Parts: sequence; structure tokens; C-alpha cells
Amino acid sequence: MTFSEKRAATLNYLETASELLKSAKNPGLDSLSIKFQFDERSSEYPFWNLINGPISDAIWHVVQVVSLRRASGNPFNNNVSVLRGKLRE
Repeated sequence: MTFSEKRAATLNYLETASELLKSAKNPGLDSLSIKFQFDERSSEYPFWNLINGPISDAIWHVVQVVSLRRASGNPFNNNVSVLRGKLRE
């Protein structure tokens, strides 16, 4: 696949996952956990930690990049939408 095709497929998967989670009526969704098995060892984490952790990490790194750019005299364009990857009009 080309980069554009991979990007489109990834965004489609994320959209589908988002729609499924938004429409979930299961009251047990809050108690859902994901279990990882590593040979004899295993780890279990709440489902929402696996969603919120990477999002928080990504936001942290965007702030780091913006701060470093500003400190080096190369300011970040305020019209950039980081999440959409586009310039706002």
C-alpha cells in the first residue's frame, strides 16, 4: 500500500472503532479490561487507559515540539490543526 492508502485505511479503522464505542450500550464497558499474555506472565489494564494513555502522550509531545520551536525562534503557526493535519482557513 502507498502511504496515502495506509493513512486512509488507518483513519477508517479509527472512525469505525469510534462509532462502535459511541454506540455501545453495554453498562459493563467501564469495567472492560484488556489482558496481555507474555509467555508465563500477563498484564491487565482498563480499556480506557489504553485509549487515553496514548492520546495524552501524543498531546504531551506536541506541546514539547511547539515549546522547542518557540524557544529556538521558529514559532509554531497558530492556524495549524495538529489533529487534522491541516491549516485552518
